Amino acid sequence: MKKIMAGVLAAAMVMGAGTATTFTGADTVITANAENEEVPSSIKYLTVLGEYISITDFDDSVKELVIPSEIDGLPVKAIGSTAFQNCSTLESIVIPEGVTGIYAATFSGCTSLKNVTLPSTLKEISYDAFKNCISLEEIEIPASLTDIGTAVFANCTNLRTVKIKGIPTIPTRMFENCNLEALYLPKSVTNISENAFSSNVSNGSVQDIYYEGSPEQWNVIGGIKYLKDVNIHYGAENLPVRRTADLNTDGVLDASDASIILAYYAYTMTGGTGTIEEFLAE
Repeated sequence: MKKIMAGVLAAAMVMGAGTATTFTGADTVITANAENEEVPSSIKYLTVLGEYISITDFDDSVKELVIPSEIDGLPVKAIGSTAFQNCSTLESIVIPEGVTGIYAATFSGCTSLKNVTLPSTLKEISYDAFKNCISLEEIEIPASLTDIGTAVFANCTNLRTVKIKGIPTIPTRMFENCNLEALYLPKSVTNISENAFSSNVSNGSVQDIYYEGSPEQWNVIGGIKYLKDVNIHYGAENLPVRRTADLNTDGVLDASDASIILAYYAYTMTGGTGTIEEFLAE
């Protein structure tokens, strides 16, 4: 399949916008789509084997994008290699349910990308997928993920919070040159590469790791060779609970909650410090 996809992407590179071309092989028919009213005009895509859609290219003038779950009656299952690479204006993307693969360097160099929503159907993220996304601050990796490549978040220098719900292994250079404040790990993680956070002592850090398992399970995992002064928190009961937007806890999201946020913002802009929880407790 990877060889087929490589051929598809190579063919896509030579086609102009708005062209409809069909490539026929011994066992596959691949169509490059022309304009389609159901699809945002900012994306280009291919039909693979007549079975599913792969996103292959993107108009880098767009800031926010929600990829549809179906195109031409077929499910969107893949975001192709380098499809969004170096799209410097992209700030937010929602990847739909049904997508199972995000491939090599898909979002690499998207320097303005801040918000990424990953689907619960995702199984694979290939190497360098989010490398050099310097505006990305947090991300949640779904429990469905079983395969993740190297250096996926390397050089994401503003990445602070990562919540991992799946995957058995944290691979080499996954968080190289990152300065994480909080990393959440499930018990499903059984191996951490010794260079997962950095290639040397000076270029990677984590303040707190929240591990769902026990100290005994953590000691079996090993890894983290170059990390120092990390606080390890064990057990699901020690995982911090994120406050919802219902700040006054009345069960309704309304103007009163917005007023609290504005008051906290004004407080911080006039020299106040501390979290919003601490502000509310005063």
